Amino acid sequence: MVHQNVEEVRQLVDRLRVASGNKGNKKKSFTCRKSTFPVERSDGISVDSWKFKDWDYKRDDLPTYARGLFTTMRKNQTPEIAVRGYDKFFNVGEVPETKWDYIEAHTRGPYELSVKENGCIIFISGLEDGTLLVCSKHSTGFRQDAVLSHALAGERWVEQHLMSVGKTTKDLAAELRRMNATAVGELCDDRFEEHVLVYDKDASGIYLHGINYNVPEFATLPSSEVHKFADTWGFKKAEFLVMDDLDTVKKFLDQCAETGSWNGRDTEGFVIRCKMNTDPGTYQDWFFKYKFEEPYLMYRQWREATKSMIAGRKPNIKKHEKITEEYLQYARRQLIQNPRIAKLYNQNHGIIAMRDGFLRERGLKGSEIIAMETEGAL
Repeated sequence: MVHQNVEEVRQLVDRLRVASGNKGNKKKSFTCRKSTFPVERSDGISVDSWKFKDWDYKRDDLPTYARGLFTTMRKNQTPEIAVRGYDKFFNVGEVPETKWDYIEAHTRGPYELSVKENGCIIFISGLEDGTLLVCSKHSTGFRQDAVLSHALAGERWVEQHLMSVGKTTKDLAAELRRMNATAVGELCDDRFEEHVLVYDKDASGIYLHGINYNVPEFATLPSSEVHKFADTWGFKKAEFLVMDDLDTVKKFLDQCAETGSWNGRDTEGFVIRCKMNTDPGTYQDWFFKYKFEEPYLMYRQWREATKSMIAGRKPNIKKHEKITEEYLQYARRQLIQNPRIAKLYNQNHGIIAMRDGFLRERGLKGSEIIAMETEGAL
C-alpha cells in the first residue's frame, strides 16, 4: 500500500498555486490553470483541478506531469490528492525520450502493450466522506456547456457496471480510498459521443486500463492487477500483451501498423508501459505510445471537413485530397437528402455512419484506400 505524504502533497500544491499565478514570459515560465468544482452528494467537499498547457509537458521543470490532477482539503485542513492521472506520455519519436535508441538505453521490460481504446478518459476515486468521485480529464459534475458532461456520463456507466456485480458506489469509493488510488478508464459509447472507432451497444462502457496511486510521483499497478480489479467491480477491460524485449515490441507494432488493426479489430494503436531509469539504479513507471497514423488521420480529416462544410466554411484538406473530395461529394448528397443529419453531426452523432456509408459505396476499407494511395493507384 502506498500512502500519501502530507508534506509532499503540500509542497506540490504550493508549487501549483505559484504556477497558477504565472503571467510572465511564456517561453521562460509555465502557467497552470486552477478550476474548483463542488462535489455533488458529498459533505460539502470541493476539488481543485490543475491543468497545464499541452506544450508545457515537454519542459523539464514542471511541479508534476500528471494529466488529470485533482486535489482537495481534508477535514483537518491538510491537502490530499483526490485524483491522479497518468504522467503525460508521448508518441514514438515525438520527444527525445521516445526515440527508439533512447528507449532501448533507458528502459527495461517487461513491456506491457495496452490496446488504445477510442473514447474519453474517466477517473474514479474515493473521498474522505465516502463519496465516489468521477471526473473527466479536467472537470467533474454538471457543465453548462454540455447537455451531459463526460463526468456525468461516466457516473452513469460506473453505476451500471457496479450493478452488474451487485456492488454500490459506496463500496467502490471505500475500496479506492483504502488503496489510496485512482481507477482510470476509457468511456466508449457511441450513443453518448462518437469518436473514430465503432462501439456498438454491447461494446459500450468504461474500459478500465489503469490504477494509479494518489501520490506526486507516478506509480501505477500492472495491467494484470487492473484486470482483476475490473472483473471484481464489473468494468470492461482494455486488452494487453506482455513482451520481454524491445525488438519484439517494435516488430509487433510495425506489423499492426500496416493495417491499423490487431486481432481482427481496428485500433488507434498501443500504450506501452515499462520502467525507465531516471537516476542510476532507480527505475520508475513510464509510458509511451505508438499511434497508428492511418487510416485514422484520414477519418479525422473527413470528420472536420464535414463540420466545416456544414458551417459554410472551406474544408481544410491537407492530405488524401482526391478521396476526401469524393467523400465530401457523398456527404453533400446525404445532407441534401436529410438536412437533419447536419445538427446531429455537429453533436458528434452520425459521424461513423456517414464514413461507413461512403466506404460501402466505394467498396473499400480505409486501410485499402491508404494502400492504394501508397501504390499510386488512387
